[in-house]
Amino acid sequence: MKNLTFSKILLMALACILPVAAEDTIELPDSPNLVLSTTGAHPTFHQRNDGFEQNSDVLDATFLIDVDFLDKIEGQRVTIFETGAGTIGTSFVYEAPSTLVLRSVGNGGLALVTASYALPQPVIEGGEVEVGFTVDVDDGNGLQALSIIVDGGVVETQSGTTGGDWSGGD
Repeated sequence: MKNLTFSKILLMALACILPVAAEDTIELPDSPNLVLSTTGAHPTFHQRNDGFEQNSDVLDATFLIDVDFLDKIEGQRVTIFETGAGTIGTSFVYEAPSTLVLRSVGNGGLALVTASYALPQPVIEGGEVEVGFTVDVDDGNGLQALSIIVDGGVVETQSGTTGGDWSGGD
């Protein structure tokens, strides 16, 4: 039986509980194309042209925000981001038990893709952390890929067919 030093045990424990930057870590531009710096309700992204060649809600998108999490053992979900929502839309929420959930509904409400990630305790207790998501409207296979980002790395990705419109008009 091998003897393990405390530092090796600690590194193995941290590797099991902390998010790791995936190989496909998102390469963000030096400056974002669109910045919203106020909280509260904003107009939907549906058929909105933010200076791109086409409507924003049918393009790939990344949303990032710094959050200081508390343990969420029970209770209602907390909305971090939402656009659309009736039959087409995307939401990013924090719900019990201490889990980030990204949902996107499309195809007139007939398709749903969900990605979720349980936050490790060190992330919850570590103070402010950058979290977010990406929507890849075509992953090369005709599917839309949703990815959850924690502290600069992709921690979960799910794909499905939602029609490529991640916002919706309602």
